[in-house]
Formats: sequence, structure tokens, C-alpha cells
Amino acid sequence: MVRWTSSAGLAALCCCGAAASAQLGSATITNSRYLTTANTGQLNLQRFTIEAWIKPTGGGYGNTSDGGGATIIGKPSQGFGGSYIASWTLQYIPTLNRVGASITHSFPSTGTGLISQTEVPLGVATHVALVFDGTTLRLYINGVLDASAVATEPGISHFDSDPILIGASNYCCGYLRRFEGQIDNVRVWDVARTDAEILAGTVCQFPSGAHPGLVARWDFDNQTSVDTSGFARDASFLEGGASYGDELADAPPQSLAIADVLTCPGGGATISVIARGAGPISYAWQRNGAPVDPVANPSALTSTLELADVSAATAGTYACVLTNPCGSSLSDDGEVRICPADVNCSNSVDSDDVIDYFGAWDLGDLSADANGDGGVDSDDVIEFFGRWDAGC
Repeated sequence: MVRWTSSAGLAALCCCGAAASAQLGSATITNSRYLTTANTGQLNLQRFTIEAWIKPTGGGYGNTSDGGGATIIGKPSQGFGGSYIASWTLQYIPTLNRVGASITHSFPSTGTGLISQTEVPLGVATHVALVFDGTTLRLYINGVLDASAVATEPGISHFDSDPILIGASNYCCGYLRRFEGQIDNVRVWDVARTDAEILAGTVCQFPSGAHPGLVARWDFDNQTSVDTSGFARDASFLEGGASYGDELADAPPQSLAIADVLTCPGGGATISVIARGAGPISYAWQRNGAPVDPVANPSALTSTLELADVSAATAGTYACVLTNPCGSSLSDDGEVRICPADVNCSNSVDSDDVIDYFGAWDLGDLSADANGDGGVDSDDVIEFFGRWDAGC
């Protein structure tokens, strides 16, 4: 997801917050940002679907107060003033808090346009989609058909060599009509998708890679603007460098890193995962790649796995399968390790552990079998002190 802001008196398409911040709501960066991707004949579309998640946070910059608003994505003709020609474009109109769209049938016609009936409030993540089947333009808000218009002329005949722009347009006087806010999961299809397909696209992210009819896709995941459609139409930030924010569309849950756990022989261990994403989220723990039996340990189906009496049979590498309505993902690994030198389970290794160890060793207790050979002898003393000297 990409985030833009405008700053008073400056052309600014940039990340909200201070220079290294990704916080919502502020507009303190003054460098402008928008994206471009090279022109290709495959994007000279006669039938298409264009969709994106947007979260506007302000009025934008540069001629955004008229009906043309701020560009979400479009193929504008650069250098033509007055009529704002674009082969196809999807825009946010700040003065109305609505989404607009237009196509150009032939230069210099302004073609066919329409404006949504539903408002798109500031600060609210909203899925928007424009569909043209060669005859009718259809505009969708959050997967629901909101407005339509019959084309005044058949098809689109005006295409030039100018690039696709995300977050700005350059009609005559520089890259203006700057969108202010966040844009995410931009998808361009060379087919007119159905109502059901549009609605399904609002629920979860699409898997990366090729899909029939998908000709460009920019998810902005992992702080990149690569095209994940399979066509390698990567976008580039202009003016100010790359800036990214939080995900807008729902996706399979992700997790924060799991902390390793160190416990004493026979001690307990707790290992937890913190999941992020749309709910409900279910959990299924694994040890060394195999599921932990929830009958034997019911906590295996919760975010916090509780282990009692940790031994070689239960120590190991743990990870959690996280699942929500958008799919599943596997968390990072966390290690549960035994510290043999912490004999008294005090969470530290000190002289008290030596006393307790020799108490068990004198009795021939198998808890003093430091080298695991099934007996208790002088070799175990050597093994124990080696671990004790190492701090575990």
C-alpha cells in the first residue's frame, strides 16, 4: 500500500508523518510523490476493469477542487490543456467525497464520464472499481454497483504513448491532480469483470501471479512497487522517493516474530504468537513441522502454547499456522530449548545449581545424567560443568 499527502503551498505526494514515520493523519513531509509505469499496447484497453483500495485523507494538490478531482490511476494524455483527455481514468473528487471515472472515445472528445452516488469519506478504506464492457461504464463502491453510464460513442480510439500514472495526472502544466491518502492493491484487467467477481475482489487479496485477464497489479507489499501480475510492469516513484504504509485490503493473517524460550529440565514453557489481520483468526501449533495434538494439549489451538515438564521429547522448533477467511500463513519459528545447567529452575545459572546437581549426582538420580547415556558417573560431572561454564 502506498500513502500520499499534500502540504500547504507545495506539490506533495508523500507519506504521512515525519520523514521516517508511517503514521496516519499527519502531513508534515513536503516532498511530492506519485508513481508511473511504462506505456504498453496491452494497456490500450477496449474492455477493462480497474480496481483499487483507497483511503483518502485530504483534498490533494493541484486542480483537485473541480470535477476532475485527484487521480487514483489513469492513462492521461500529457501536454493537452483544457479538456483533460485520458484514455481511461479513475479519480477521487475531494469536493464531493465521491469517486469519478471517464473514458475518451476520440481526441479531443471528453468522452463518457460518471460520478458515484455513494460518498467515500476521508479516512475510510474503500474498494473502488471501474468496468467498461465496450458499451457501458459501471462504477462500484465496496463491490456494489453504484453508478452506470452508456458510452456516447462506441469503444475507445484515443491512445497515445504516455505512461500509466498512479496518484497524479499531467495534462498540461505538470504532474497535478495529486491524490492525498493511501492507495493499495491496484489491479487492471483486460476484461469486463462481473458483479460477482467485483464483489469477491473486495473480500481478500488475490494470490500473486497470473490470473486470466489480469494485465497489471501493484500490491505495494514488502515496501515495493513491483507488478505481481506476472507481466513485470513495475511502477516507479517520482519526486521524493518511495514511501509505504499499512495494508488496506484484508489478507491472510501475518505474525510478529516468535521469541525463543529457554527452560530448565522438567520446567514449563510458554510460547506465544501475535497475529495481525482480519478476524476471526484460528491457531494451530506445530513442533518440528508436525501438528501438536490438541487433544493432549488444548492450548495447541490458541495463540499461546503452554508446555509442561519440558523434555527432549517436547523441546524443539515451534511455529503456528494462522488462518482467517482470506487464507492461511505460517508464523516464523521459535525455539524451545532446555538449559541443563539450570538445575533448580531459577531461570539463572549460579553456584546453587552446582549444589543441587551434586545432591542429585550423589544419589545416582537420573536427573544428573548430563550426557544422556543412561547412567550417572564422572562423565556427567564433566558434561555438567561444561554447560555450567557456558551459562547453560
